[in-house]
Parts: sequence; structure tokens; C-alpha cells
Amino acid sequence: MMQILALGRESDLQDYVAYCREHDRDVVCFVPPALLQNEKSAWEQQLSAALEAVGAGQRFDHVVSFNDGFQVQVDVLKRLFGLPARDPDAIFALTDKAAFKSVPATADFISRYLCLPQDVSAQQAWQQVEASLNLPVVLKPSNGFYSAGVIRVDDQAAFNKALTLTRRVCSLMTSQRGGSQILIEEYIDGEEFSVDGYVLDGEITPLLLHHKYPRLEGPTFHENAQISRPFDMQAGEPFLVALRRIIAAVGLDQSPFHAEFRITPDQRVYILELAPRISGGGISSRYLMDICLGLDVYDVDLKLNTPQLKLDLPQRRIGLEYDFSVKKSGVLKSIEKTVAQCREMGASTIIQHRSNGEFVMAPPVALETVLTAFFTCESKDRALQIFDWLETCEVETQAS
Repeated sequence: MMQILALGRESDLQDYVAYCREHDRDVVCFVPPALLQNEKSAWEQQLSAALEAVGAGQRFDHVVSFNDGFQVQVDVLKRLFGLPARDPDAIFALTDKAAFKSVPATADFISRYLCLPQDVSAQQAWQQVEASLNLPVVLKPSNGFYSAGVIRVDDQAAFNKALTLTRRVCSLMTSQRGGSQILIEEYIDGEEFSVDGYVLDGEITPLLLHHKYPRLEGPTFHENAQISRPFDMQAGEPFLVALRRIIAAVGLDQSPFHAEFRITPDQRVYILELAPRISGGGISSRYLMDICLGLDVYDVDLKLNTPQLKLDLPQRRIGLEYDFSVKKSGVLKSIEKTVAQCREMGASTIIQHRSNGEFVMAPPVALETVLTAFFTCESKDRALQIFDWLETCEVETQAS
């Protein structure tokens, strides 16, 4: 039986664990320690010791993670087990936003920004903003994900509040991501899109284009939904210009990628991030790739370095993913009501991440969604109709 090491909490990997068991694969979930850049020579020893400490010292046939913070660990462990691995330096450059922006090839595709230490004072930070950037600006943790701690501000009062929240998210992520810096960048007005695909033998193969909803203008930037369709190479050329240049510069290969973009009203393309993983904790890519292309991304992950991998796929339908968050932090209640509403609208898959009685956080400090529903649609218009209806549904919480 194939032995798979999946990096992350088992509670976050339930879909993947269930898939592995259905396919007679044994999976061990493991939360690895953070790795510091100045300790690279000790990385293998640190991870080996951590595995031994939890009784998982055996050799594994495959290592996987859908979490940005564990991507470097994936490839260090693969090398430890004698498996084909990506370049850890390339992976680090794509999983820390400050490192990503410092790659020269990104210069034509990002807005002006500052990178400040986490302990910078509000006054010092504001002075640098006034001297270097135009308002509005967006604050974000360099090691963040799920849009946690990402906040738009238009004046100094809002800036001071946002800085406190962004610092808080940096601290929450320290255990799995290590130290963090605070990014402050000029706000980009425009529609938000993302692209999922693979880099195989140096060739970029984009597969899906996602359009995010509602329009994200701040102050927070957590999208509720995305409408997905097979990637059109001709229409998607503006995205490919940035992807080709940046992926070649960092040396990413034999890897999935998830890239996020903004397109301004004058059609200028900005890249927000480029991650070396499939999207949405594995779940988004799994179900949207299946709906739109009939592709099993969990199976693709096992075949990335084999001749069995084929990505010549028929284009099928439109996919809609809707992620439910809460408006107010509190104890979750009546989640079954939301599940029933999704079924009423014809959801093809519903994944419940949290249960009644659990305390959940609201954006912008939320680190995960509460419920995810996927819909198979024959047209974008139908997907938008379902989205509009789901926007009227509210997940209820009560004060703890």
C-alpha cells in the first residue's frame, strides 16, 4: 500500500484523507515545524527529528501539502526520502509575499510597496507611507493566506487600526510560517481573477480561469465565490505574459501553480501572488477541475514526475464555488440551515468545515471558511443567478 505523508492538520485534510482511503492509500497527517532561512543546513535534520518525535519515522512514497506555509517542508522531506523534489529556494520565493515581490521579474506586474518589520510603530510606518506611496493602500502579512489581515485604508486613522489587526494575524501564523513582515502596497482598482495550472518540463499549462465575486474593493478582501471555466489560451494571453516571465525567473518546474491577478479598467494586469500548489486547501482545485475538465488533481499530484501524466483535456462546464464565512465572530449555530439552502440550489458537493458549537472568526482575521459548496452550471449566467441567491444566506453565530 502506498504510504503518503500529508503536511497539515488532519481536520484541514479530511477531503484528501477520505480520497486516499477510497483509493487504498495509507496517509499520515503531520504538522511540520517552521523552517528558518538562516538554518538551511539543518532543515533535513529538524524535519527528521520532528517526524521521529511523533512516531512517523518511516520512509514515505509521497509527500504533499496544500498549505503555502508547508511547501518548502514538502520538498525538503521529498529529498530526505529520495523522491523527486522542487528547488526549495524557488518554493520559498513563491510562498512569502515579501520574497515574491523582491524577484526582479515581478517588477512590471506589481504596484509600489513598502516592506516593514512587524514591530514598526504606527507613526513610523505612516511617515514612510506618506513619503513613498499614494493612498489608498493595502496592508497584508508577508506570510499570510486566505486574505487574513489584508485591509485597505484611506487615511491615517484607518491605517493605525489596520496595522494592529495585520500584526495580530502575523502573530497567529508564526507557529507554522515563522517570522513575518508587514507589506503596505498601493491599492489596485480592478476585477480579481486567478489561474490554476501546472508547470511540466518548463512548459506552463494553465487549466482554469476563476473570476472572483463580489468585486473586492475593501476594506477587507475575502471573496465569497469564484466562477470557473476552462482557460482560453488566446483570451488569457495577458495572464500568460506575467506567468512566463516570473516562473522562468524563479525556476519553478514539475509543480502545480495558483496565480492571483487584478485587471484594471484600462486592462493592465497586476499579479498579487503565485503559489506553488493547487488552490483552496486542495478542495477548490479538486472539485472545480472535475466540474470544468474532468481532471482528478489528487491523482495528478502523484503523477507529476511520470510519463503517465496527460493534461490534454476536454472542456466541459462552468463551476461555481461559494465559501461561507460569518459576519460576526462567535459560536456557530444552525449550520444545517445553510447546508439545506445549498442543496435547494442544486449543489453538487457540500463540504462542512466547522460544526455547531464551535467558535469561528469573521474576516479579516478568519483563517478558514465555515462551509464550501460547489455547483455545476451550464452557463456563467446560471452561476451568477445562484451566486446572487446565496449572497442572501447568512451563517448564524451567537456571542460566546
